[in-house]
Amino acid sequence: MDLVSRKKISKKAAEAAAYWVLRLESPECKPTDRLAFEIWRNADPLNSEAYLVETIKAVSYTHLTLPTKRIV
Repeated sequence: MDLVSRKKISKKAAEAAAYWVLRLESPECKPTDRLAFEIWRNADPLNSEAYLVETIKAVSYTHLTLPTKRIV
């Protein structure tokens, strides 16, 4: 089973998803923002997939760029 479909995610959906990844992690994120996200995510199955892809990218980027603690 694939995590994402084979349909192409539009640039617009990918950009919106990246916005939501950042917005939802922001300390300024309000309940109305979360509701708007859920409306956007449920509007199209590819929005949900785009969000998954962008979340994975953000986590991967964070993991790859975190300084490593050297154990001596």
